[in-house]
Amino acid sequence: MTTTEDEGSPPPRRRTTYSVVSRGNMAQLQRSIWSRTVIRQRSNLKAGNRVGISEKPVGPITRGTIDRCWMGMVNPASIRRVAVLAVALLAACSSTSVQPTPTDPTTSSAAPLTLAPVSQPTTSVPPAPTTVTEPPSTVVVEPSAVDVVFEHTFGGEGRDRGVSVHQTDDGGYVVVGGTSSFGAGSTDAYLLRTDAAGDELWARTFGGIDVDNGWSVVQAADGGFVVAGFTSSFGAGGVDVYLFRTNSVGTLLWETTFGGAGDEHAWAIQPAADGGYIIAGETDSFGAGDLDAYLIRVDEDGNELWSQTYGGDDVDRVFAIRQADDGGYVAAGITNGFDAVGRDAYVVKTDASGGLEWERTFGDRGDDVAHSIDTSDDGYTVMGYSSSFGANSYDVYLIRLDEAGESEWTQVFGGAKDDRIITGTHTADGGLALIGYTTSFGAGNWDTYLVKTDSAGNPEWFETFGGTSEDTGYTLQETIDGGYILTGYTDELGSRDLYLIKVDPTTP
Repeated sequence: MTTTEDEGSPPPRRRTTYSVVSRGNMAQLQRSIWSRTVIRQRSNLKAGNRVGISEKPVGPITRGTIDRCWMGMVNPASIRRVAVLAVALLAACSSTSVQPTPTDPTTSSAAPLTLAPVSQPTTSVPPAPTTVTEPPSTVVVEPSAVDVVFEHTFGGEGRDRGVSVHQTDDGGYVVVGGTSSFGAGSTDAYLLRTDAAGDELWARTFGGIDVDNGWSVVQAADGGFVVAGFTSSFGAGGVDVYLFRTNSVGTLLWETTFGGAGDEHAWAIQPAADGGYIIAGETDSFGAGDLDAYLIRVDEDGNELWSQTYGGDDVDRVFAIRQADDGGYVAAGITNGFDAVGRDAYVVKTDASGGLEWERTFGDRGDDVAHSIDTSDDGYTVMGYSSSFGANSYDVYLIRLDEAGESEWTQVFGGAKDDRIITGTHTADGGLALIGYTTSFGAGNWDTYLVKTDSAGNPEWFETFGGTSEDTGYTLQETIDGGYILTGYTDELGSRDLYLIKVDPTTP
């Protein structure tokens, strides 16, 4: 794949510098309360470790905290109790001071209205769901060359990432994520608008003085944008669901929060067929367990219509949601409950009012994660990754369900190391397009991983993007010309930048 700087490829990369925690500075570090949060590795911290950093106070590192960090969904504000050893180790990390440039995005930081649920969400706790554990067949496929239309990075000297991308009505793109390079707080929600060539039209930040992230974006009927994410700057608890609306040029129209005394996150938002939006996430303020799946239905102005929680007495989370043909909703995520040995893929189906119709778990004795779901042809396709099945470590994990949630087929594929899918979608030819990251293929530690399958989940081709450092894909969309737009982040410039890639429709 040949690119030039005129096409938006990154300039020559600089070496990434890591801090090393030495044994000699432990006593001094133990006196520190504020430090930085590990977001890089799911491992025990000890002297000599290399760690990635983002500013936040930290406390005890629980199983739930590690799970959220490992998924790339750091929840710093929920870590409120001080753990001296963790603080001591993490405070040793050095950081780069951020000098905003004249092109800093516009910042909106007015405190939003906080909305607790209309009433405490109804909790659905049915009998244990059906669990499917039969191992699928494993498929191996070789990489293919693809044609790249453009490959751009955006950001400053801090950490910037794109998490959700959407093609706009005029053929351009809108991306939402988070930034520590610009804005009012340690991390702000970052909304970026480009033209069809991927060139920036405008960028905005949203939030307060603490941590605010945008995680999912959709375009409203009037050309504006609705973003869902989470905030520790505003709201009733440590972290609350954060919902805001802009006009077509990114000017804030309204913002609001949802949650209780604990922590809530929104990971996905979708338009509802009868107007308004459905939000999927998690809560530890309401529900039956340590962490419950959380759905919120709002009208076009962000007013809550209903909310519901789902799960058992352990950890249950949903990361993706779609509206079903019958007007209900189907969501996918993970569960540590229902007799799961590790983590099982978790799928929930509701009616139009959020009432539980069925739920299913899938997996075996390892880690099995449903990170995305889509609807088509009287059924659902679940996309994620598994360590229970496959060749090595984590492999791509696809499950096809009928309308009743019964498995029709499964597919597992990947290489010799780690291969994970974060988001997927059905394509015009009936197949699937998948995005995530891989350590099995490519040039670096993690590479952005694009996979195309047929209608039965058999891989047709894949491609990787990135250099020798970390490059991760979060979401993709099939574009109106039949190509794909991808977003995520790249560490190739020595600091984390938002990564936007457009792939040609003739691929491969």
